[in-house]
This record gives sequence, C-alpha cells and structure tokens, in this order.
Amino acid sequence: MESQQSHTDTEELESLFVTFARSVLAQMVSWVEQGERFEYLSPKVYFTEDGPQMTTRSVYEPKKDYWMLLQRHTEAILMTEEAQHCAREHWKAGLLGLPQNLEMSDSAGNPIVNPPFEQVREALIQDLFLPIRDICTRYHTFDPTDEQLVEQYHRYKDLWTAPTIRVDVTFPLVNFTSNLAQENKIGTHLRLALFPLEERMDIWNEGMYYFSTVPKPMEQQAFASTHFKLSGVRYQEKDTAWGTYTNQEIVSELGTALTALRLLKPGHVGAPAIFEKGYTSSLWQSAAVSRPLHAYRTRELPFADMYMFNETDLPDFRMLYNALLRLNPEAPSSRSKKKATQQSQREIRQLYGDLTFALRRFNLAYSREIPEDQIVDLTIALESCLVPGQVAEITYKFALRGTALLAMARAENWKPHRSKMLLEAIYPRDTQRVSEEGAKRGRKH
Repeated sequence: MESQQSHTDTEELESLFVTFARSVLAQMVSWVEQGERFEYLSPKVYFTEDGPQMTTRSVYEPKKDYWMLLQRHTEAILMTEEAQHCAREHWKAGLLGLPQNLEMSDSAGNPIVNPPFEQVREALIQDLFLPIRDICTRYHTFDPTDEQLVEQYHRYKDLWTAPTIRVDVTFPLVNFTSNLAQENKIGTHLRLALFPLEERMDIWNEGMYYFSTVPKPMEQQAFASTHFKLSGVRYQEKDTAWGTYTNQEIVSELGTALTALRLLKPGHVGAPAIFEKGYTSSLWQSAAVSRPLHAYRTRELPFADMYMFNETDLPDFRMLYNALLRLNPEAPSSRSKKKATQQSQREIRQLYGDLTFALRRFNLAYSREIPEDQIVDLTIALESCLVPGQVAEITYKFALRGTALLAMARAENWKPHRSKMLLEAIYPRDTQRVSEEGAKRGRKH
C-alpha cells in the first residue's frame, strides 16, 4: 500500500513538472515571436589532423541561449501558479531545497534554520529552469514530446536525490603514444584510453560561450596534439562550500600513475592540466573546475622525447604502480572515502613515505628547461635515496651505494668501475648546489 502511494505521489509530481514546463515553454515561444533575441555568436575551436601535424581553427558560430531567455523573464515566471505549485510540492516532498551550507539570516542577522517556502521560492523555481534549459538545448525545440519531458524530469530527479555530484575528470597526456587498442584500468579511479578528436574538441569548447575570457589551463596546440588520456570519475558532496573542490585523491592517483610511467622507461610524458565536468542540479552547487597542474607538467615538443607505451609494458607498469602505493600505508585506495576527503596536507606531502622528496625532485626534472637544472634535480633525488641524512664522506658513500644498486639491478652497460666513476664525477660537480638545496629543504621541513 505504501509503495502504491509512493508511485502515485511520483506520478503527481511528474505531472506537475510537465505542466510547469509546458507553461514556461509556451511563454518562451511568445517572447521569441515578439522579436526577442536569444541567439548570439559563440567562439568555437576546431581541431584537424593534417598527417602528423595538428591544426587548430577558431571561429564564431550562432548559439541559442535558452538560459538567458529564461533569466530575462524570471520575475514573470515566478508569479505563475504553475511555477509556485510545482516548486512547493517538490519542496514539501524533499526533492528541492537549499544546500545545508547556505546560511540564511533575517533582517537582524539571526540565522534562519528552517526557512519557510516563501523565502526559498525564487531559488527553487530557478532550479526548475535547469531541466527546461537542458531539454531545449538537447532537442533544439520549444515543443518537446511528453516522453522527452518525462525522461528529463526523471534524470533531474535522480540528480536531486543523489547525495553527491558526479564529476567527470580528464587528464590529457602530452608527449605520449601507445599501441593500446582498448582502455585499461590503472587505479581506483583512473583509466588509460585513447583520446578521440571529437572528445578533445568537446572538452576544449566546454563553457566557451559563458567563459570565453577565462584562460584555458594548458596551451591549445599541446592539448589538440594529445592522443591519449587518463580519465575517471569522482564524487563531490553536495553541501561542499562554494569554491571548495575535493579532487585531491584523484590528482594524487594521477601523480602515482605518472611517476610509474616515468620510472618504467624514458620519454617526457606529462599531464599539465585537469579538465572536469560536473553534473549539477542546482545553481547553489559548486561547479567542477579545470586548472593547470604545475607539478605534473613537462617540456613540450620539439624539446622533448615522445614516450612510447606498449601493451607489453602493462605488467611492469602495474608492478611499479603497486610498489609506489605500498610506500604509503595510508594510500587513498586503502582508506574510506570520508577519510580520503579529509586527507591532511602532511599526508599528501608524505604520499610515498621516505621516498616522497626523492620522487618529487625526480618528477620536477621533467619540467626543467635547462639541462643543468635537470642534473641538479636528479642528483638531489639520488642523494636522498642513497645517503639520506648523511653529513660525512657523502661523495664516497654516494658513489659506492649507487654502484652497488646498479650492480644489483644488473643494469645493461653499467659495469661497477664505470658506475663508480660516473657517480663520483656527478656528485662533486654539483656538491655545492646540492648542499644548498639540502639546506633549503631542511629549513622548509
């Protein structure tokens, strides 16, 4: 009986939404027939593969801005009975509401814990604009079918009732190529896959109309030239404060994958930016963010070497990846999601235990433009592994331990006497600079 009542309530709410949507769509038709403009020029970038080269072309194309049309007539829509009735019933059913982190106060500045419908009415009705905007954009019409409206309603209902916001995450891999034909799961969140041309254009042009003046997180030609990506999904709490993003776990996973790739074989593979797309259902929810990742950038062609990843490299890559995870007993993959979101900055810094500093300097070498700076970074990384905390006979210990390590690894073309000579030659040359870096590190930590 209870299930039947719930089904009846769902059908009533669905009917209310369809009635509200039809009313708004009819008004939109009326405004356009009266000559109201809602089509504007929007920038768009096209990528074209011309043999081994990638060319880009920027144009302006007409775009229908259904959201602007709705916003210009918000007051008129707010006063309609269909809008108020639909919003009130969805609010009473617990489907629509303001986020808990949005504090409201009265004229005296006192917090309002449970605001009445009249105080949240405008915000709730504007949230109901979102599915109408999306259905107009998707089907390019003011007259969708009832089936299309119902489908859109249930999609948004799922978003309203979900405790989290889904965010699609993409890390373009620069200077990277592979013979992989299928995507491969890398860690808890990420998958390594081809990055098709159409998908690249979609991601690059996302938000171009509203945020055309906001700089992109990486250079356009470098992004267009990528052919592979690491991508995944993360989930963000709905009540996260505006401007707060909980993507540290998936970014840390990227860092581990990138470090494993670099340890596996030569090549300047990098992931200089994160691109995100969030599936929000309210104007009050934090949108996803795309931003540069300076820690994972690298030199670009023609001053970089391409990284070739073969399908036969997968077992060794996974071995390295899992070894890096084992360095940190508190790795995100072994913790609860709640604890992962509360990961402290100290835990992030010590992601790889005692090897964290060495691996950070190892990765920094990939972004250096000057060869001498690369040598310093790599020497510091090696010093941190071979003679951590040593102050006496450093050169001798550095060369001896490095030689022993290369002998244990049976490195090709590295005979013990040759290894020792090279390590002794490297370390004195940069002893002063390395010591200065070590002193800085000591003061910082």
